[in-house]
Amino acid sequence: GVATNGNVVLTGGTVTSAYGCGKGENTTCDATRVWINGYNNDSTVVYGGGAKSSVTKGTSVLIDSGKVRGIFGGSNELGTVVKSNVYLSGGNVTSAYGGNNAGGQTDNTYVELGGSTVTDVYGGGDEPFTRRYLRQLI
Repeated sequence: GVATNGNVVLTGGTVTSAYGCGKGENTTCDATRVWINGYNNDSTVVYGGGAKSSVTKGTSVLIDSGKVRGIFGGSNELGTVVKSNVYLSGGNVTSAYGGNNAGGQTDNTYVELGGSTVTDVYGGGDEPFTRRYLRQLI
């Protein structure tokens, strides 16, 4: 399927993985936004993209407060993300990546570290190809 905009807000509860876009290879989103605000679960991984989906305009992942294990600006297993933005403004994150996780491609990434406590910050992805990245520490 196709979605124009995907928005996810995490404030409570328990989830293993949170995705801004869809699950399947044929799923495409124009833009996504995932906001972590007060959500606390150190085993949760957050993706601006989807499980195997593509994002044509861009993703934004923002943590203001709370705790998660990982943040990826891109997708998980497959998919092309044109642009990803990760804003680490508060809270705690073990690892933050601008790009995809295990597959696919992120063309341009931006990671900004503000007030968050983060163990590891990567401008690109974990395993897949990242064309350009910008990492800013403020």
